[in-house]
Amino acid sequence: MSFLYPSFLWALFALSIPIIIHLLNLQRSVKLDFSSLEFLQAAKKETSSKQKLKHWLILLARCLFVAMLVLAFAQPFFSSASKKDNIAKLGVYIDNSLSMENQPYSEITALDEAKQLAIEWIESQTAADGFHLVSNNFAQTYQSRKKAIEKISQLDLTTQTLTFSEIRKKLDVYPNHQKMILISDFQKKDFQDINELKKDTNNLIELLSLNQGEEANLFIDSVWVEKANQKVQQTKVAVRIGSHGKQESEKVSVKLYLNELLVGTGLAEVNPTSGAVVNFDVSSITEDAVGYVAIEDYPITFDNKLYLKFQTASKQDLIIIDEDKNSFLHTIYDDSSLFRVHRLTKPPIPEHLKEKNAFIVYRGDAADAMSLKEEIAQGSNMIFIPQDEKELAQKLNQHFGLQTNEGTIQEPQTLVLSDQNNPFFKQVFEKKQERINMPTAKQFIQTTVNTALIQYPDGTPFLFSKTYGQGKIYLFTSPIDDEYSSFHQHALCIPFFYQLALSSGTFDQPMYYRSAQESINFSLQNYAATEAVHLSSIDYDVIPSQSVRNKKVILDLPKDIWMGDYTLSIGDKKIEQLAVNYPKEESKTSYYSQDDLKKIFSSNENITVFGESSMNDELLSRKLSGSSVPLWKYCVALSLLFLVIEICLIRFLT
Repeated sequence: MSFLYPSFLWALFALSIPIIIHLLNLQRSVKLDFSSLEFLQAAKKETSSKQKLKHWLILLARCLFVAMLVLAFAQPFFSSASKKDNIAKLGVYIDNSLSMENQPYSEITALDEAKQLAIEWIESQTAADGFHLVSNNFAQTYQSRKKAIEKISQLDLTTQTLTFSEIRKKLDVYPNHQKMILISDFQKKDFQDINELKKDTNNLIELLSLNQGEEANLFIDSVWVEKANQKVQQTKVAVRIGSHGKQESEKVSVKLYLNELLVGTGLAEVNPTSGAVVNFDVSSITEDAVGYVAIEDYPITFDNKLYLKFQTASKQDLIIIDEDKNSFLHTIYDDSSLFRVHRLTKPPIPEHLKEKNAFIVYRGDAADAMSLKEEIAQGSNMIFIPQDEKELAQKLNQHFGLQTNEGTIQEPQTLVLSDQNNPFFKQVFEKKQERINMPTAKQFIQTTVNTALIQYPDGTPFLFSKTYGQGKIYLFTSPIDDEYSSFHQHALCIPFFYQLALSSGTFDQPMYYRSAQESINFSLQNYAATEAVHLSSIDYDVIPSQSVRNKKVILDLPKDIWMGDYTLSIGDKKIEQLAVNYPKEESKTSYYSQDDLKKIFSSNENITVFGESSMNDELLSRKLSGSSVPLWKYCVALSLLFLVIEICLIRFLT
């Protein structure tokens, strides 16, 4: 026997009331004056025994009346399901991703509603002998209904997300004829392949949709520094505010905090399709800083903040290899505050410089460049400016696999930019240029590689990039000197060489990471592979999975990491600061509604779709009909019967 409302059983303590009244009545005695008791002794014994019997029968009737009345409110029922009808383990999926923080049902979140409905669903499955629970960060089988309910009650939000195929893989741990329920807001980004469920005709599946359609939401899409290499000395910081589900423009206040201090505010009018960009000036920052950008938007709040790390300018190691001591390369880099320049006349690179993982600018013979292959393969980047030498294309093909041939352009031609929409050029030009006075060059070698930054009029590259191992080579197809090119005398020369070195910086980390990233990597000098790098914040300290490859430390971000500021450290030594944020895709509040799901699975008889209210009705009806026999009516009838018996005992039993 089970109860629809078992909490009413606490009222059985009311049985103590008639018992207490009965005991108090026994203590009361009435004094009567008689002249003689001689003839009453026999009658006294007979009357006393009858009175005791009457009192006990009345007490029993009262207790049974109260008990039946309490049971009627608790609504008992017998399950008619037999053991042979049992389905094996029942599958239960509860979505606890960040989007379930939404409050579609008054004051409680969608996750709280999901947990409550999951518990009631489990209680309604009287024929089950076990439950397989799955959430975004958990999967476990329970034989006990009580333990399964306890685990559901403990579920909390997580940063992890699962695609629909991943959910099915975790649920499909038993043979066919399994029954399962999926409780989610059915965010479209996670359920793109939900149509695959149509192929399942063996399992009984219930889908419980907890959303009220598309929810309007503003979120912080991204933050970047307009100038090269994200140096704080470049003052312009841009914040993009995204919009999803909004029907019209909306104004929102945007605030920038650095080291817990408010350093800027702005007002953005967010377009419902293109969003808005707000700019801040952070020129007062003179040291590394952590901070965040914040907005206010409800009811979805987890994406109202985006954490940042600002890095002040630090000199980057750069190695110039050039026999010409008066080379234009020295003029470009020597006086810069951004680079720590090391000069060499010829390769190889000394061991003490190899540890710095520096950017290499090489101007010389292809044969000598062979000794630099190892550094490039292990993650260094290099600009290669060829010299006038025979069989250059053949040497480059042989040693670097650059797919080059001898050049065919013998007369200087005006160069052109390949594509100004390339992010590389955003750091070279303040804005897109319609007309640019370009330098000229002859073609010494040519290639079919399509990663050109600057090219000849026929589309063949003058400057292109090629990945080699873990590093990258930037190759000019012509010597840069008075005979072959005017590039070194042109105004574009300095910003191009600067940006090539800065965009390949090996020590600068991004302003922030997304928690969905599988791993991050950074360069660390004098690092011993036996030393463990800790990832920590307030009340959080873990040693993530890590490895060392090509002079870089690679850390796997924990799957359950929350947004915030984190410190990388070895022992007591702090080595890096990180800012971690949630994936912005989670902010796109587009869902499959109950009606959408019903249309998709209209032809599948084994799949039933519910909303919050329809599921409540279904759970109630399951407890009262079908596989159960309700007993509350009998309890009411018995309580009335015992009340009548009590009245009869009082009035007619003398």
